Order: sequence, then structure tokens, then C-alpha cells
Amino acid sequence: MTDLERGKGRLAIRQTDMKAFKVGENVATSPGKVVYQNELIQLIQYAPTTAEVYALPLLIVPPWINKFYILDLKPENSFIQVATEQGYTVFVISWVNPDEHLTKLTFDDYMKLGPLAALDAIGKATGQRQASAIGYCIGGTLMAATLATWRRAATTGSRLYLLHSAGRLHRAGRARRVHRRGAARRRRRGDEQEGLSRR
Repeated sequence: MTDLERGKGRLAIRQTDMKAFKVGENVATSPGKVVYQNELIQLIQYAPTTAEVYALPLLIVPPWINKFYILDLKPENSFIQVATEQGYTVFVISWVNPDEHLTKLTFDDYMKLGPLAALDAIGKATGQRQASAIGYCIGGTLMAATLATWRRAATTGSRLYLLHSAGRLHRAGRARRVHRRGAARRRRRGDEQEGLSRR
């Protein structure tokens, strides 16, 4: 019954003890702060812990099916902590848990409200016109599509590193159908443009 109540009538089977982990205590222990948010994301900034700091900040785009702390589980296996200890200013996208209010969002919306909004916020927070990026799983696919589609992102992104990310979607099943629906909507609106010509 608890699983049905949590799912509001739909079966939401627990796969772990919901009380075993607490953000900031035994998971996601790296100190960070939210520097930007919109209806789809929060952008968390982690300060470097070194005297010398890399000029270019680092943006991490995780998959929206995972939490931001997939790369910051605890100190001994936290990629975020390793990066800050190497002198990087790290920014991580934290995706909201979508509900019925976000059902009409397209892949384009995820690009605009996700990586594009994050890159703009990073520029304002650091004064840097460019940032390196790491895309993880579908977050990497989203980041690669953003850089390939939007001129603003292409000139802002310095380097992109992909972790377990699909780049060729000709056999991607549902992801391909979602991308095609977004393209069809753009054609109907009459604002389809090729390559990096979009602003």
C-alpha cells in the first residue's frame, strides 16, 4: 500500500530503503550552492579547493533519470570532489522530478532550459565566456545535440567529454522518436534552420 500511496495510485516499487540516505550527510557530501534555477533545473556550483584554479569552469550534465549526486556519492568515490581538488570550478545540473506540468516539454526545451541556460548562468557567475563540459548517459546525448544545434552553445562550449552517451541515434528506439517529434514541431512552426545557424 505504501508503494501505491507514494505513486499516487500507480505502483511505485521501492528499490532501496528510503530513509537510509540523507543528502549532505551520507550522500552528496561535497559542499556546493545553487546559483541558478528554472522550471527544469537547479545549477549547483562547487568551488575549487586549491590555491591555483583553472580558468575554464567545468559543467557536468547528468542524465535526467539520475540525481546530480550520481557523481558525488561519498568522499571516497566522488568525481566532483576529485575535480575540485584538481582546481576546477564545477557546475552540475540537478534535474527536477517532472510531473504532469512538464509533460509538454520537448527535447528542444530540455536543451534550452538545461545546458543552454546553465552555460549562460555559468558565464554570469564566473565571467568566463567558455566552459568545458562532461555529459553522462542521456545528459551527454543532450549536451552533444545542444552543441551541434545551437550557435550560442557551440561558441560557449570549449571541450565536451562523453561518458556512456549515445551519439548515433539511428537505432535508438524511443529517443529517436522523441527527437523526430521535436523536429516535426519546428517544421510546423516554420523556424527550422540547419546546423549552427539557430540562435
